[in-house]
Amino acid sequence: MITDSPDGQFIIGRLSGDSRVVVAGGDSGHGFKHSAGIGELLAQIVAGEQPYCDASFLDPTRLL
Repeated sequence: MITDSPDGQFIIGRLSGDSRVVVAGGDSGHGFKHSAGIGELLAQIVAGEQPYCDASFLDPTRLL
């Protein structure tokens, strides 16, 4: 069994209903090789810092 988003991209960002909740998923196991970058991106999101890259294509609200 694998986890994957409908469009095959990671899901990383804040949920629209509650800005206190940050999610990361949809990586189907291949997120292991991206874990350092995902961790850094999550830390920047949580800390309210400018992310090191454009992560808008990972926004969870894109699937709504």
